[in-house]
Amino acid sequence: MRKLTALLFLAVTGCGASGPQVDQCEQWVIAKLRSPQSYDAQQRRQKDLTVSGREIRMVRIYFTATSKSGQSQLNQAMCSFPMRNGQVGPQSFSDSFIVPDATSPQSVLK
Repeated sequence: MRKLTALLFLAVTGCGASGPQVDQCEQWVIAKLRSPQSYDAQQRRQKDLTVSGREIRMVRIYFTATSKSGQSQLNQAMCSFPMRNGQVGPQSFSDSFIVPDATSPQSVLK
């Protein structure tokens, strides 16, 4: 399901998103970083989708952060939020992951 959701999200995204779900996903990303102060969001997107009959809001954030070796790397994070009748509920996101820069062996994550 995660792969299908990610592929659908890559195909249809909005631009320059902001809002509570983007903020929540961003806070989660920062908490996972080895060097949180190095976090720099490059682009934030969100899109409401229906996947296998489930409504979700997908948030994708492209960001740079410093790796263990001190290099700045471009990464992306994705968070999905369950929806009902077109509204995101009060719960936190249901699924999330960070895709590190594949060209560097040094992770930006803790």
